[in-house]
Amino acid sequence: MTRRISPIALCVVASLSISTAVALADPAGKDTRDETITYDGGSPFAGLSSGSGEKAKVRKQLAKPQKDRAKTRDSLAFFGQMTDTQIMDEMSPGHVDLADPIGRPFESAWRPQEAWALQNFDQLVRNMNDNRKSPYKQSNKKRAKMKFLLNTGDMADSAQLNEARWYIQVLNGGQVDSFSGVPVTQQNCPQADATEMAQLNAAVAARQYTGVQDYSDWPGEPANRYDQFWDPDQAPPSASSPYAAWPRYPGLMDRAQQVFTAEGLNVPWYTTRGNHDTIWQGTFLPPAAIKLLLTSCFKIFPNDKFDPTRYQGGQTEGDCSLCDDLEDPAFQSAQLQEARLVPPDPDRRFLQGNEYKKLHRGADNDHGFGYVSGKQNKKSNGAAEYYAFTKNGIRFIAIDTNAEGGDASGNVDDPQYNWVKKQLKKAKKKGMLAVGFSHHPLRSQTATVADENAPACESPEDSQCDLDPRDSTPIHRGLKGDKSMKKLFLKFPNFIAYVAGHIHENEITPYEKSNGKSGFWQIATASEIDWPQQGRLIEIMDNKDGTLSIFGTVVDTAAPIGAPASGPANVFTDSQLGSLSRLLAANDPQSGVTGSVNSHAEGKKKDRNVELLLKNPVD
Repeated sequence: MTRRISPIALCVVASLSISTAVALADPAGKDTRDETITYDGGSPFAGLSSGSGEKAKVRKQLAKPQKDRAKTRDSLAFFGQMTDTQIMDEMSPGHVDLADPIGRPFESAWRPQEAWALQNFDQLVRNMNDNRKSPYKQSNKKRAKMKFLLNTGDMADSAQLNEARWYIQVLNGGQVDSFSGVPVTQQNCPQADATEMAQLNAAVAARQYTGVQDYSDWPGEPANRYDQFWDPDQAPPSASSPYAAWPRYPGLMDRAQQVFTAEGLNVPWYTTRGNHDTIWQGTFLPPAAIKLLLTSCFKIFPNDKFDPTRYQGGQTEGDCSLCDDLEDPAFQSAQLQEARLVPPDPDRRFLQGNEYKKLHRGADNDHGFGYVSGKQNKKSNGAAEYYAFTKNGIRFIAIDTNAEGGDASGNVDDPQYNWVKKQLKKAKKKGMLAVGFSHHPLRSQTATVADENAPACESPEDSQCDLDPRDSTPIHRGLKGDKSMKKLFLKFPNFIAYVAGHIHENEITPYEKSNGKSGFWQIATASEIDWPQQGRLIEIMDNKDGTLSIFGTVVDTAAPIGAPASGPANVFTDSQLGSLSRLLAANDPQSGVTGSVNSHAEGKKKDRNVELLLKNPVD
């Protein structure tokens, strides 16, 4: 339930300036060597089908394969990777859905399947659990067991406290409650009168969805505003809407708010932070007005005073007119006058200081953050989120690639660069292989902004600020500059792989030293939130012939391929929600199979199931 707010009531805030699908094969317990999922196409809303499995593509750029390696190889490490789950509070006032129709860089401000991202995440966790035995045999005919899993960032969507808690709850297992919104009082929403307060509290008690996917929550706006969003209860006003042919699922948004039981990951897991875990919407340092709106009972819906077409085509690096407007008090005031009342929630606040690390406490080594060096913790005032650990003689190095100064692209500050260099030197001296993992792949580490561009953290309650007192410069990028991360990695022959996410695509890239004597493979995996909603199994094998093989095997979520037919959604199971999430993601006009952004997110065959050859540098 929402209501447009009068300008008088705003003075307090202003002053704070399908085609139906039949049941198909179940991906549970399988990987994509057994079965793939294909997009049918040929209609405005196409279904999905089961496809044949894909054998591993042998990649020979860094070493030549020996004929009998399968008979002699032994497993050195077998682990999983999940990335870019982007668990979001879809009802948050800080969720700027109205900007989504602009396109880049706002095309991910809203997704049609976002409300049940947690249930869908659980479906990927379940299939990771079901694939804990290696797809490949060793020389002794046995298959290695998965020992751990790497989360490579953007686990939350907008650095909110409740989003981070939810993702951790899914991985830990047990009861998960993704509903946000608390009862309204005179203290948390003094603008609501008695009638409005009763209506809002009834909505909270009934666990009702409030947001852009319920047209009745924001009546009276121009028809073309509704056309840009999918309401599963009713059709958009215009036949030209990209969602006109989409199916109806009455009650779906309320169904998504129900408590469910997550299975929990059955192996230890380690996390690196992504840009969406770090700054507002993964892109911006928020204006003060946004921080205040987050926990308030005001939400700005699409409206007649905000025309997305005004901003299209002008949102590039260094040219973001909406970014400028967000800082303009006059623009803020005009949009606040369009706000509507919604149930508030104090847990929607941005994460404070080093709170992200603290939320991971309680498990062995705090899901990686317990490995952070005491010296680095002290020097960084607790901000350091990079760490290293050893598994079976391989040094795994977690790298924080977030540009805290405000940029979706990544970089590495100078203190961390020097720490990584020391880690690689120590590993080389000990004759250990080294594997790096972070959120941003090298090609996305392009940000030149210093961390100091963010305000300094003045108190423990501060958020979206620079906690580290050290000078972050010179900034190190992925591929460019005399001291790029690529050049650093190539200095160490024992560095064999770099695992990342961020780009929402399956992409495998070889990096070779100019003399051809060494190199490493970069393994980027598609997101869990957008099509194709996958994770990856990774295994490092010693072929005992002077080469290593790194196997990458793509895994779909456990949800059945066939999504439920149009009809009431109150009876849908959690796995059916997962099926529907995959189907909607495939058809998403912005980031689906035919979308303009990640239309090839599944990657080519050489980016999916692979055997990556390279010389064994410690043989």
